[in-house]
Amino acid sequence: MGKKRHDKNDSVRLVHLDYTECVRFFNETESWEREYDIYFEGHPKLNVYYEDVVQDSNREIRKVFDFLDARFIMTMSNMKKQRMKCLSDAISNYSNLKKRFVGTRWVSFFNDFDEEFKCEYINT
Repeated sequence: MGKKRHDKNDSVRLVHLDYTECVRFFNETESWEREYDIYFEGHPKLNVYYEDVVQDSNREIRKVFDFLDARFIMTMSNMKKQRMKCLSDAISNYSNLKKRFVGTRWVSFFNDFDEEFKCEYINT
């Protein structure tokens, strides 16, 4: 959904995201969500959010076991987080995207504060 750009002042590659591509991707994802909501209509459903799993994986995994009415078994994952910096530092046109998404249902994707990295985005 974007082009990688290497900034000579930064050893980490920056990503440039195209606004139109973002809108297309967000709409497509919402379409899939609606499609599967219809497909599974009338069946119990548990929404699992990545942010909640990152915050407290044991609590969220326990919810899944409870939902499935299964005996809880401690689980482990060898998955590693790929993003190691604030979005505002990783996306070269973050400021522009943030401004363009104000007033849309996707503005929350451009939060000013990233709890994990303890960084706050300052409008410039």
